[in-house]
Amino acid sequence: MTGPDADPGAPMVSPTPLLVWRLAAASTAGAMQFWLLIPLTTIALAGRGLDAAWIGLFAAGPWFALALFLPLAPWLARRIGALPMFNCGSALAAAAVGLLLVSADLAGWLIANLMIGAALACRWVAADALVAALAPPERRGRVMGIYGTMVGAALALAPAALALVGTEGAAPYWLAGAITLLCVVPLIGARAPRQVLAASDARSARVGMVATLLAAGAIVPASAALSGVLEAASAALMPVWGLARGFGPEGAAALVAAVGTGNIASQYPLGWLADRFGPRRVMLGALLLAGAALALLALAGVAAPAAGRLLLWPLLAAWGGAIGALYTLAILVLSARAAGGPLVAGVAAAAIAYTLGGLLGPPGAGLALSLLPAGAFPLVLAGVPLAAALAMAAAPRSRPGFAKEW
Repeated sequence: MTGPDADPGAPMVSPTPLLVWRLAAASTAGAMQFWLLIPLTTIALAGRGLDAAWIGLFAAGPWFALALFLPLAPWLARRIGALPMFNCGSALAAAAVGLLLVSADLAGWLIANLMIGAALACRWVAADALVAALAPPERRGRVMGIYGTMVGAALALAPAALALVGTEGAAPYWLAGAITLLCVVPLIGARAPRQVLAASDARSARVGMVATLLAAGAIVPASAALSGVLEAASAALMPVWGLARGFGPEGAAALVAAVGTGNIASQYPLGWLADRFGPRRVMLGALLLAGAALALLALAGVAAPAAGRLLLWPLLAAWGGAIGALYTLAILVLSARAAGGPLVAGVAAAAIAYTLGGLLGPPGAGLALSLLPAGAFPLVLAGVPLAAALAMAAAPRSRPGFAKEW
């Protein structure tokens, strides 16, 4: 605030660079494109009569490529810069859509799926690192919260767009290709200040991703991995649990929608709390909230089934909001504790941890659901964040040489 009415004793508040919002818009479009292509390709392969096992193999392609290319993202960012890396990801995604459109060969579709995963790796790491680095420290939680809300909304926009244009013919592929423009247009003429990530890039070359996370603390990879485990387990197994509890197919699918709604709605409020109280305290509160929500759901379902049905939706939304914020809070901890450190490498490593957690979550939750009564499944899921909260509360709160504001 400036001018004659300004309060000289008020703290200075740095403006949020316009590039942050341009990146947020481009990332939202990129996420929408990814979540549109994943179901589109599986539906198309099923229509061609491919066996379900083969469809599953094809569907794993983007995730395999994501895990393969994420470790290369810091190297590529050092070579060409984080913003050009994001644009390379958009170009690669556009090429993948073109290959899907013109190729009738299954090998071509497999290559396209791998390209989709590699494109996501480039855009994910570049956008998260730049937004975290450019956001004013005093408002970083709120900025990352808005960013997370926008990217999370793509999960709802993608199926809605697919339902609008259908899955037959070339129209959905042209739509996916057109979305590439929404990734590119916001960043036309954009330039990231070299000093934002220059120090991190130089140090990244020396210490790499593993040392980055060791320096930032175990809380970053652990929280990112836990977020991947719980989000993937909820998305994959919550409908199965719903069917076992007597829900119809539509009601079972609505359970995931409730979790997703909570995820989207929580990003900004928890970011605001992180700015006010520090990301560590908010993360601990989110873990406790997640565990309490599902534990209450399980206990209410046993003691009073009617009350359990009534509480189901708000409790699932609370669960989704709490687990959905863990990755964002992990990036906030990383950007605060590793200030001036290798931020690109740290974000890439956190993304790897999230991806590996996403691979492990569904099999573990599926095993629990197959071995235990359906009523006990929420208690098992609730135990995971509660155990993490206990471990986090017992961990040391700070280490020499790092920022104390977390």
